[in-house]
Amino acid sequence: MDGTMAGYYIREGNDPNLFVVEMEGGGNCDNPIDCADRANSKKGSSKNYPGSKKGTKLLDSNCAKNPKFCHATHVHIPYCTGDIHRGTSEPSNDGFWSSRYYFDGHSNFMAIVDRLVLEEGLKSSPNMKVLLIGNSAGGVGVYFNIDKFKKKIPLAVVKGVSTAGWLPISALKDDLPPIYMPSNFTMFSAGRNGNSFYHFIQNGGVPKDIYKMKDTLPADCLNDQNENEWWACMSMNQAYKYIKAPLFHVFNQYDRTQIFGSEDGANAPMYPETVSEMNDVKKYIGMIGRATRAGLQKVFDNATLIEKNHADGIFAASCLSHKTKPSLTIDGGYSWPEIVTDWFFENGQLTDYHRQLETCTNQDEYGLPCNSQNFCKY
Repeated sequence: MDGTMAGYYIREGNDPNLFVVEMEGGGNCDNPIDCADRANSKKGSSKNYPGSKKGTKLLDSNCAKNPKFCHATHVHIPYCTGDIHRGTSEPSNDGFWSSRYYFDGHSNFMAIVDRLVLEEGLKSSPNMKVLLIGNSAGGVGVYFNIDKFKKKIPLAVVKGVSTAGWLPISALKDDLPPIYMPSNFTMFSAGRNGNSFYHFIQNGGVPKDIYKMKDTLPADCLNDQNENEWWACMSMNQAYKYIKAPLFHVFNQYDRTQIFGSEDGANAPMYPETVSEMNDVKKYIGMIGRATRAGLQKVFDNATLIEKNHADGIFAASCLSHKTKPSLTIDGGYSWPEIVTDWFFENGQLTDYHRQLETCTNQDEYGLPCNSQNFCKY
């Protein structure tokens, strides 16, 4: 954001035909105060980047912990642009507050891919296998960059794993049109429908594309959407069917940022002060769960415009958490890293677990999360 050089970390692997590329997460900024703070931190500047980092999970070089990917070349892309890895904007003289920053996460990513091809051994070959992964903002980055990544190495096998990236979720049909997020807690608890963005649009507001991300969204989605509603293609509810690459979706049915976060469509009180407010929070949690499941059903329905050569996978626990910990399982089965590994290499050993949406047999009246892990419960 501050104009310092973006970059990446890399560990050369023993297998020249296997890459794991990770896009880092970390929220975003869209107002002058938050962006000024971010630009002066490691999330907006590379001034204080360490000389090395330790890879974890699927980037771990310890073969006892990461047996199938330990020999891959591991690439970690720090998140330094505040734009969910989707921007192409550079400073200008238009006078708007955002014009002082580099919101060019997508541009950086594509430049890094070029560098990997030219200097780091990534190649367009039928033998080359690439896994693009990301969490939260990095998970969103996976969704909206993977097809353009694939075009750089068209002969290679490129698949994506997004954790906590199906954001924002879309409203239920009895709430708001599905191009919008669900009603926020204030409106919901008052028995009304709406959120600030919905009302902004209804009152004639025109969103400003401060990241200049419009042209990075799926072109077919933009063509099929009303021109004045191009922003709808930022949501996976609209964009999912246009993404061509095979994807594995790891997303909890009750994402905390959609319930308690400061983003519009959330703002439920973390600590209700009355019994009545507690009941409203429980009802709101239940509604977010239903809205999430309605959106993720697209994966189970194979609701894409083209038939993929490798079906998408999904791991959706009934859990109140933003991140999906590797220790989390559904019905005592396997963790998502174990399932993702089997899915990516198409080993066929865990095929029955490639599509899981946890169901609650003894659902309470509110529809609260039911996974047995303590951190999942309300």
